Amino acid sequence: MDKAKKKMIFLVAIILALITLLVLILSFLKNDDEVGNNNNNNNAVSFPNEVDPDPGNLQESQNFKTSITRLDKREEFFRVQLAINDFYNVLTLANQDKLYNILDSKYIEENNITINNVLTFFPNNYSSTSYLAREIYYNAGSSLTYYFVNGYFMNTDMLGENPLFIDNVNYLVISDGNRFVVRPINSEVNIKSYASSYKLEFKKIEKGNTFRIYSALEENILASYISDFVNLIYFNPRLAYERLDEEMKDIYPSYEAFLESANDIRARISTNIFSYAKKESDGEVVYNIIDKDQNKIMITEYYPMDYKISF
Repeated sequence: MDKAKKKMIFLVAIILALITLLVLILSFLKNDDEVGNNNNNNNAVSFPNEVDPDPGNLQESQNFKTSITRLDKREEFFRVQLAINDFYNVLTLANQDKLYNILDSKYIEENNITINNVLTFFPNNYSSTSYLAREIYYNAGSSLTYYFVNGYFMNTDMLGENPLFIDNVNYLVISDGNRFVVRPINSEVNIKSYASSYKLEFKKIEKGNTFRIYSALEENILASYISDFVNLIYFNPRLAYERLDEEMKDIYPSYEAFLESANDIRARISTNIFSYAKKESDGEVVYNIIDKDQNKIMITEYYPMDYKISF
């Protein structure tokens, strides 16, 4: 494949991810606006210096839990993913006050970060960013929640040039139910092991950013799965191959066979969903999807963003 064609495919993958993330965010905001209209309340995402949070939402420390499990609640999963994207939005704006407020206080103390030097600790030359979470572990049912997140990050400039893809990007998001702070985690760690060995401490979040509970449209979540698979074909084809279900493994019995057809697969699959049917069984959710070109896609979901696919 010539260089120009490779670049075009690369850009298409980036654009698909960004569009899917944008659709998710817009659907979140749309649902949140509807709730806000019913309650005569402004539910726009904002920083704490713009909204006075209610400290009464923080429960007593005796309700603090330390047992770690994998997050399987969709709305909560994508709410945390959106929080990390808010963090990247702050970086893109290079707003040192908001960046300082959104960081975990312990992380600030450990790294001698001040409002004046905070921008030097992070890249801030981003233009159009997208963070997609793969798996999240947390202390369920706690008054203060620690979310340990593994995912990947993409950025491209406004001209679609100099695209950037970084795999295994880890974060800790700490939330009191209304506000959250963010702590970057080393990319070399196994997020499950890291979460299991991390010393959880109860504390109050004095600053941070605010987020609310959103309801994501199921169709948009399915589109994000397809977009993720298309991205993986280009950026991490080995993991894309592992996403295939057993039926597809019969068609592509080896990674090499899959790789030979990767370009055709990527060109054939669309995130534009025409219709879908849903079936739940034994903790799994199976979706039979028809895209705009009448292609059939089946996705088996085990956890949010943990799925098998056939087409």
